[in-house]
Amino acid sequence: MIVTVSPNVALDRVRVIRGFQPGKQSRALFEFLQPGGSGVHATSVIQSLGGDSIALGLLGGHVGELWKAEADKRRLTYDMISIPNETRESFCLIDLDQGSVVESVEEGPRVSPELKDALLARLETYLPNAELVILSGSLALGLPLDTYSHMIKLAQRYNVPTLVDIHSEPLQTAFASKPWLIKPNLSEFHELINHTTQNLTERIEASRGFCRETGIALALSMSEEGLLLTTPDEQWLLSPPLIKMHLPDGLGQNVIGCGDALVGALAYEYCESRNLLAAATLGLAAAHFNLSTFGVPEINSKDVKDLATHVQVHHLRHY
Repeated sequence: MIVTVSPNVALDRVRVIRGFQPGKQSRALFEFLQPGGSGVHATSVIQSLGGDSIALGLLGGHVGELWKAEADKRRLTYDMISIPNETRESFCLIDLDQGSVVESVEEGPRVSPELKDALLARLETYLPNAELVILSGSLALGLPLDTYSHMIKLAQRYNVPTLVDIHSEPLQTAFASKPWLIKPNLSEFHELINHTTQNLTERIEASRGFCRETGIALALSMSEEGLLLTTPDEQWLLSPPLIKMHLPDGLGQNVIGCGDALVGALAYEYCESRNLLAAATLGLAAAHFNLSTFGVPEINSKDVKDLATHVQVHHLRHY
């Protein structure tokens, strides 16, 4: 089982239009709700691929009830801790020809710091049977910055690896606790190493230095440049398939949720094969497939596995 934790879950409200122009009225073609939160998205992807996963987090209020209804409709497996506060919403606007044009996310509820212990206790109930833990997304306001760090240490007591997809101060605190793998984007990586890389060559060297120094594996998401996968011993550059993806009946691409699709598919394949390169390959294929969907994220298992055969893998070197 893969356990995901995203303390600050959200209800995703997705609206699809055509002909978006700032300041002008546009009519919705259709809209839908989706249970959100980065870890929740990862669980959804894992289950779509046929894997076993459960999403943990904090949920409350009327929005929380809507979230549960959508999760149940999709047969999403979850175990949320109830809170009196209202769960946040995110609003995603997707234009058929321009792609994802708006992603607006509420800050979320302020919660009691004591909920950190409740989250840790809930996580511990699943660790005896867990193969991997994904820690993803922002912390709810009020939770201590070391919440993720304590979750990593707790998982280590059960010999369960952790995949971390977080940012800002919680990431700075968490990586000191030695997770198995982190998945930052470029801006998050620059914040972590405290300097900016200007080109691929500099990113390659900075990634190697980071992994040698920390012993943590790194999956650096670089948008169109692909994925730079680095361990303390090896490094690969994965380029996305050359197959052009676009929204149904349009020319646009939906980038919202691509990172969560990558994390979910990577985690699924790693637990299936214990092969990190194969896992990263499937993850990049899932992110690429998401460009053609309205979900945030949404994948099709067969299509993603077919796309994985078109991911270009370049083994940079042992070092």
